[in-house]
Amino acid sequence: MTGPLTGLQSAGAVWHQPAVRKTLCHQPLVRKTLCHPPLLQKHVGQYLESAQIHVMPVINLRNDAALLEQAVWRLLQAWKFTLRWLHELATNGTLTLTSAEQQVAHGLKIMQFELRSWEAMHCVPEHSSSLVYRFPRNLIGFDIKNLVGMYSTTKRAALPGGLSGPEMRRFPEALASVASQILQLAITPQEQMLWAHFRGMELEQQEAGSLDDAAESFGKHLHLKGGRNGNIQVMQDWEWPYMYALADTGFELARGSRICPCTLRVLEIGWGEGISGRRLLAQPALTGAAQHGVEVQYEVIELHPVVAQDALKEAKKHPHGRMLVHEGPWQQVFPRLPAGQYDLIFHDPYNLTPRDMGEPQRFETWGMPLTLLDNLLFYRLLRPGGVVVQYAISHGPSTATDLLRRYVAPLYTDFQLRRVDVGRYGIQPESGNRYATTHQARSLEVPALIK
Repeated sequence: MTGPLTGLQSAGAVWHQPAVRKTLCHQPLVRKTLCHPPLLQKHVGQYLESAQIHVMPVINLRNDAALLEQAVWRLLQAWKFTLRWLHELATNGTLTLTSAEQQVAHGLKIMQFELRSWEAMHCVPEHSSSLVYRFPRNLIGFDIKNLVGMYSTTKRAALPGGLSGPEMRRFPEALASVASQILQLAITPQEQMLWAHFRGMELEQQEAGSLDDAAESFGKHLHLKGGRNGNIQVMQDWEWPYMYALADTGFELARGSRICPCTLRVLEIGWGEGISGRRLLAQPALTGAAQHGVEVQYEVIELHPVVAQDALKEAKKHPHGRMLVHEGPWQQVFPRLPAGQYDLIFHDPYNLTPRDMGEPQRFETWGMPLTLLDNLLFYRLLRPGGVVVQYAISHGPSTATDLLRRYVAPLYTDFQLRRVDVGRYGIQPESGNRYATTHQARSLEVPALIK
């Protein structure tokens, strides 16, 4: 090493673990180099200058509030640098992809460097996380939403006979990669504590459900004890016709985009009661596709340990490698998954918020619909022709389908919509259900996005 923070890995590797940071902070020599604001200001400044980002004039390096404002300012400058090149990708069909990607990657590295440097400079956990709580989610989300609008305009102007498929995908691919990295940079200790709390919540007592034990787990509903309203309503089995419709539609479209025999790689976010997961695993046999050499390799991400254990129990019933369970928050599992490898993504997680636990939210909200952020993450994982199906009940003034059509569909090759009437099965949401009304359940929409 030629200095106290000469690489991106130095702050992250040494200081990411609280116990290590606490130990090293009590060593005078380490504290002098890594916890010394002027030294860190110098090295951060050198890194920023490499991207032609000017360092804000120093107000008072011993004033922590002033330091924080400077760090936020530098994050914003690094994002503006990244945004400039994303804008070029969205609007300039002749731009050299490699050059733009390198500049975008450089801007993201600066943001990462700033966050890690702040952690290294502050040895007390509540101070070391103060910058990530100021991460400009609102502005970044707003800019991403506008970029998608610009890209949509460019895409319409180029068709027909304009840019080819690979050329049209390069901006969504770049934006999807940026969204994945930005999300990792923005995760706060409050969110990590929420996930940990959720993992420790006890399941409510089971009741007999609509389906037999081979088709669902946990009976009538999957509710967790606790939270602001007394329980967390993860799932209720009145949804089974909707889960089947989503799974059937996703499999049909994913299979149609492949030359068979083939193995469709499927990813589901949230095992829940296992209704959709079992349906997806059974698709080759149910549809007769197995006779044509079609198989399903199913993966699921599950946060709650009891639910994850249920998924692992189901995995043992299938041939080795047919079903894989990833345990943890999907926001942290996603970056570890390979890009461009999945044929179908089924999205139906419980979106946990501080409000669910009766806590005030300490971090910024994203300045874009969450469905846009989610589907950017999915885009990175899908192969060309891959499909996303997702639970489409919205609790705002715009329907989930409206948001998908307006903000997400421009990034994908195709958008299809089907409907299912749960009411005709003679079932309806449980009394006390907080996430779907009887009216909503009568006509649920099955949106499908194709990359």
